[in-house]
Amino acid sequence: MTWNIPMFIFASKLNSDKALLPFSPAAYLPAGVATDYELVSPDPVAYIHTLESEPSHPFMTLKLYWSENRTDLQVSEWSLDELNQHGGNYTWLADLGLVSSALTPGIESAPFVPLVTSYDDSRADALAAPINYADLNYLDPETSYRYGHRIGYAHQSKDCEFCEISMSEAFPSAGGADCPFVCENPSTMSSHGLRYDLGYIESAPAVAFDAQMKKAGEILLEYGDATVTYGSGLHMSLNYFCCYSEADFAVIDEVIHEMKWPAINVTFDYPVWRIDSDYEAADHYSAIVMLDEASQAAMGGLVREVEDKIRARGVDVHVPRDQQEPFHSTLAVVSGKSYPSATGINAVNAAIVPGSGAWTKGLGPITLPPPVMD
Repeated sequence: MTWNIPMFIFASKLNSDKALLPFSPAAYLPAGVATDYELVSPDPVAYIHTLESEPSHPFMTLKLYWSENRTDLQVSEWSLDELNQHGGNYTWLADLGLVSSALTPGIESAPFVPLVTSYDDSRADALAAPINYADLNYLDPETSYRYGHRIGYAHQSKDCEFCEISMSEAFPSAGGADCPFVCENPSTMSSHGLRYDLGYIESAPAVAFDAQMKKAGEILLEYGDATVTYGSGLHMSLNYFCCYSEADFAVIDEVIHEMKWPAINVTFDYPVWRIDSDYEAADHYSAIVMLDEASQAAMGGLVREVEDKIRARGVDVHVPRDQQEPFHSTLAVVSGKSYPSATGINAVNAAIVPGSGAWTKGLGPITLPPPVMD
């Protein structure tokens, strides 16, 4: 039982319809129905789980229905009776696979993405997809989709060009930034971050990075409301210390102040979206610019040294850094329900090409000073 059923978006001009399916709609539709459906993208946009004979929580069966009077294929977790309470006189065609209604907090949630139903009332079309209605309307300007509801969670596709959206390794950040779990005693425990203040570094690469972050933020703002980060707010976190008592955090603070911090060079590479809000909303989307692979390794080695020193002092590391988000700098935060996240990030990538050194305008890596504690 694996998440190995690829899902593709198909579109029909004759039926004014789009559908998310593992195979061509012709494999499911009744005889005589127009089957001019074509792939919107050759790559899968998500993966769903193989079928089980008796699925139970958190799994739900994803079903395919057809409405003749709406010429609409609809993929939904709803039963036929529930779907037809909204009209359309749908008939069942097939069970496609499973999706999850809930995720395990923490790093196990990272490969997943919300599957959302959007509605286009003018076309009587409902479409389940791992991108929201705003992105769908940018992909096809002739559509007028609106938000419907979240079905559940599917597995992210790494193949398609507009699928750089997934859950955060720290989802749902219940204990604070990058801390997935609720603190056992919130009244006596707190979480803290150890960060590099990039906006205060005066080297040419750092100044160039700040300028590119401002440029990228301006691009994202062209597509809707966004809280963007540059200038004095620009930073990169070395570690997030989750849910510590005052006494244990005092030990951590001593370790940090006793460290001999090396001068590490880092290079930023490409942006992605991470979803790090609670289950009910799942609406807090952060655009983060990742370090490249070599920089991730260098930072990982440093943080393991810090964690080893903390453990040597008798304090547990509640959430090791390698179980949190990769090293990054936050570019922007948006509302995932309404902001065209895939469209915005693709526009940033067109202007600041990943892997080209463009995030520092070709001026090389940024040398980091010692970090500071929140």
